[in-house]
Amino acid sequence: RLTFTGPLVRNRIAITQSFEYRFVETPVNSLPPSERDTKLESFDSYTQLDYTISTKHTASISLAFYPQKLDYLGLNTFTTQQSTPDFHQRGYQVNAQEFYSVGSAGLLTSQFSYKRFDADITAQNDAPYRMQLETTEGGFFNRQARRSSRVGWQETYRFPTRKFAGSHEFIVGLSYEHSSYDGRQTFLPVELDGVSDLPVERINFTAPTSSHVAQNETAWFAGDQWAILPRLTLNAGIRFDHDSITGSSHAAPRAGFLLAVTGDGKTLLKGGVGLFYDRVPLMAAAFIDLPDRTVSVLGPAG
Repeated sequence: RLTFTGPLVRNRIAITQSFEYRFVETPVNSLPPSERDTKLESFDSYTQLDYTISTKHTASISLAFYPQKLDYLGLNTFTTQQSTPDFHQRGYQVNAQEFYSVGSAGLLTSQFSYKRFDADITAQNDAPYRMQLETTEGGFFNRQARRSSRVGWQETYRFPTRKFAGSHEFIVGLSYEHSSYDGRQTFLPVELDGVSDLPVERINFTAPTSSHVAQNETAWFAGDQWAILPRLTLNAGIRFDHDSITGSSHAAPRAGFLLAVTGDGKTLLKGGVGLFYDRVPLMAAAFIDLPDRTVSVLGPAG
């Protein structure tokens, strides 16, 4: 691992750069010495530039890469290397932020981000996948190729402190994000063998499938931090979200308080309540595109 920071232009532009390389071998001691290791190899790079445009105007941009390769995923006593898949991922992320002071105490924050993430699952060979009592033979039955991306933009404005019935710090914002997913899945037959190494069950899948899912998410939010007394602060806010996959909108209110129990501020009591909605995973819309399967239970005659 290597990290360094420093100025590129004195009092104007600074850089942060970090690299990390990892190689990990993990043995499964119950397997033969030449066939017992999983291997993880990854490289991470992070670069950030901070730019002071003026005393009231700053900006930063960052770029990250994170490829990773994991060989023999799921290796164990009962699954040999030849029957495990390899998992490879790669991607990059770009983030940009801009901070601009408005007037005496207002602050406008602009954020932009773009993320790309690809992943592949591959097999060691194409031999039929057979699950036996004490081991597994053949190549892994599933192959995947997934491509996804996400782009987002957000604007937030924090107003100067307002004085009435205490002090208020208002904040408002809006955001937009677009996500997309393209994937292809292939499932090959799976055979389960009994004590005499004869098949007792067989799983067949329909033809390979592909999916394309896109989603748009919009939101706006507002909040107020109200210092009603020197030792009591109340927080209230609301957020409205809409996503294109479900076609629904949600209102998410929340409220909280902070009470200084002692005058020196060393003992604090905090509390809050809210209603929250998580994002809808893109894979949820792709479930209907996954291959169907047929399970056949076999008799002694096959």
